[in-house]
Amino acid sequence: MMKQTKRLRLLTAALVSFGLVSTATAHAQSSKGATLTLQADVQETNPEANIINLRGNVLFEYPRHQLEGTAEQGQFFMTEQRLILVGNAQVTQQGEVLRDNQIICLLTTGQCSPSGE
Repeated sequence: MMKQTKRLRLLTAALVSFGLVSTATAHAQSSKGATLTLQADVQETNPEANIINLRGNVLFEYPRHQLEGTAEQGQFFMTEQRLILVGNAQVTQQGEVLRDNQIICLLTTGQCSPSGE
């Protein structure tokens, strides 16, 4: 329990330090007012690299571009606003479903594409 609490504090601190408003539930608000929700069994933040690593039952929602998705693992690159979903990845946008082993989403544009692996 203490390890998970520490991870959530690190996540919150990292999101706040990069100009995002965050709560312990891993909601982040970008400078344009769009809310990104990231959920996973395990969330680990690397503040030096500006990356959030997500493992197990990954779920994300980004209403600004009507995006939601799931995967086994993920990485969110805060500086680039890029999300990589890996393992049984699925993204839904405006009723269109994209499935692949790996999907890359650019949150600034709302564009998601399979990695081609």
